[in-house]
Amino acid sequence: LVPALVRAPNTDCKFEAGILHQYPFSSELQRMSVVVKCLRDGEPGDLVLYSKGSPEMIASLSVAESLPGNFTETLTLYTKMGLRVLAIAYKELTMPWHKVSRIPRHEMESDLRFLGLILMQNTLKPVTTSVIRELSTADIRVVMITGDNLLTAVNVAMECQLINPKQQVFDISIKDTTLNTPNC
Repeated sequence: LVPALVRAPNTDCKFEAGILHQYPFSSELQRMSVVVKCLRDGEPGDLVLYSKGSPEMIASLSVAESLPGNFTETLTLYTKMGLRVLAIAYKELTMPWHKVSRIPRHEMESDLRFLGLILMQNTLKPVTTSVIRELSTADIRVVMITGDNLLTAVNVAMECQLINPKQQVFDISIKDTTLNTPNC
């Protein structure tokens, strides 16, 4: 096992973390996680799982007392501003590192401690609004399909004049993709 080693660049900090296991991003699970072994001054430290993903999902996996009281209001504020928002959380692990891969993912990613939100701003390209206007003028229907938070998507759609503030917006989610068919 050769873990990836992560360290802070250009600092006197003697903290390093070896990534021992990774749970890849899944759009269905709305998150990804890594298990790291922390090293301080070359001495082994704690084994910790870090998760990042949609704020709603990370909040649902976090212990309630680790979430700030204004979590929902803060998330709503940032998404209405058109920001992309991720949440991060952690869990200290008490098992030996070689047992990590044997424990089901859903058990590892439970009872997390909420750390905070990561905010990202993607500005529109200068030509976006004029291209959307030109397409609409040519009677070409323009639609937005996104995995972003609904409020973020509405903000971006209004910014590029894809929709106007009085226009109706539909949020369509598919909950179950299985078909109920009789046994033949």
